[in-house]
Amino acid sequence: MESKKYMIKLVADTIDRKDLKALSDWMLSEPSPQLTKGDLTRELEAKWSEKIHIRYSVFVNSGSSAILLTLAALQHLSKAKLKVVTSALSWATDVSSPMLLGCETILCDCNLQDLSVDLKELEKIFIRDKPDVFILVTPLGLVPKFYEILRLCNKYDVELLNDSCESMGSKIGGLNFSKFGLATFYSMYFGHHISTIEGGFISTNNEELYHLLLMMRSHGWDRDLPHDKQQELRQGKNDFESLYDFYVPAFNLRSTDLQAFLGLRAIDKLDKIVEVRQRNYLYYREKLKVNELDLSYDPNNTISNFA
Repeated sequence: MESKKYMIKLVADTIDRKDLKALSDWMLSEPSPQLTKGDLTRELEAKWSEKIHIRYSVFVNSGSSAILLTLAALQHLSKAKLKVVTSALSWATDVSSPMLLGCETILCDCNLQDLSVDLKELEKIFIRDKPDVFILVTPLGLVPKFYEILRLCNKYDVELLNDSCESMGSKIGGLNFSKFGLATFYSMYFGHHISTIEGGFISTNNEELYHLLLMMRSHGWDRDLPHDKQQELRQGKNDFESLYDFYVPAFNLRSTDLQAFLGLRAIDKLDKIVEVRQRNYLYYREKLKVNELDLSYDPNNTISNFA
């Protein structure tokens, strides 16, 4: 007897029918809305920053682009090729992004408690290779030893970047992961916690980095900068000329207001989604009793599990 094959979808209702209906109504409204990056993108960035208690967020076309753009900005600021350490247990673009930028790229093995980096190996790498940047990846929403990682980064003068694309909503002692490091990356891909179909955030408290990210996301021009920063760059130039000045080597990694429309609705769903993901995680953790991995759980933490 031939067995039946069933398709188990990665996700079915991250973007639900109500979202699609609202998006359709907005797209067909009069006057026709701006679909390219505009006011809704700025509104989304502000809403996300408020949600995670951070000063600045930049919305780009993917979580992978968030990594690439931030490394490019840091390399521009350093005026030299960076040496980058990243987690061996990671997504491909945590490794390929520094490689594409010509950075020396070093992998650090994982531990078997929270699946982030092995701290003893990480310190050895810091001592031996003297890197500029460490990209911490937090797999499956699990909570790493942030305070120990931050201590090592401060001790060896390494800039910490935090890839939380699988950990949106996870917290350590009530603190969002964005509280640790220079910048944090989030993904809004359709199979992730909440979705804008494609999309990602870079979140930071560093104003200089934020302004550079705004320019390097959009060709290197100054159109997205606050007015006072624009005026600093535009001294002695007329308005038309200023629109077509490109100040830094850059990309076009923008997303659209169409995706921002979905994102504004998605953020409102996050707390409920995190609650369900943590409940499912604890249920499976209890039932499976996996001895090979000691996925230690601290009740003071929130695990917005990715699985």
